[in-house]
Amino acid sequence: MGADIYVVVGDIGSAKEVLPAIQKLPESVTVQWFVDDDPKAKAGTDVLQKASVSYETRGPLAEDTTKVIVVGTSATAAGAQIAWTQFGIDHDIPVVWVEDLWG
Repeated sequence: MGADIYVVVGDIGSAKEVLPAIQKLPESVTVQWFVDDDPKAKAGTDVLQKASVSYETRGPLAEDTTKVIVVGTSATAAGAQIAWTQFGIDHDIPVVWVEDLWG
C-alpha cells in the first residue's frame, strides 16, 4: 500500500483548503486521501465525494508507504490527523499541516 502523498482531513474547511492544491499536482504524483472516522468529520461527504475524490476512513497500517503526509487540520475531527502525524514521526516521513483560513 502506498502513494507519493497521503492527505488526511476531517473538517470541511481544511478539506476545501487542501483539495485545490492537491488537484494542481501533476498526474504522475499518486495521492491517497484519508478522512477521520469521527461522525463530525464531514470532509468526505461534503467535499471529497462532491469532487469525485475517493478516500478511506482508516488509520495507518504497518505496510503504508508514502513520501509525505499532508494534514488538513481539524477542530472537531482530529483523531486521524494525530494518528497519521505520529505514523510520520515514527517512520521518518515529513508531515505538513495546513490550517484552513478560519482556523
